[in-house]
Amino acid sequence: MSIRRIAAGVLAAAAAAAVGVGVTAAPANALPKDCATRRVENYAELRKPGDPHDFIAELKAEMRAELDALNTALPKLQQMADDVARALMSSWRAVRSRKRP
Repeated sequence: MSIRRIAAGVLAAAAAAAVGVGVTAAPANALPKDCATRRVENYAELRKPGDPHDFIAELKAEMRAELDALNTALPKLQQMADDVARALMSSWRAVRSRKRP
């Protein structure tokens, strides 16, 4: 499965979860008592937009950017993993080939 397909699934799940937040939100006692009255300040402190649609759009953009960076790095990481595996096998073979006294 490609990273892009995984990313699409993650983004779809995040969007679905974000849309349903109002319906399935945590109990009110899990939030500070002044959360509703300080909503604008709280979002400003987090540097996030207060509008739910803008918040979701920003979240999707951040996730896409990070997943694109991961997708770009994966071939390099795979090559590094292959190099490490070859080095470990070479070391293991060298140890096994030594004669014991």
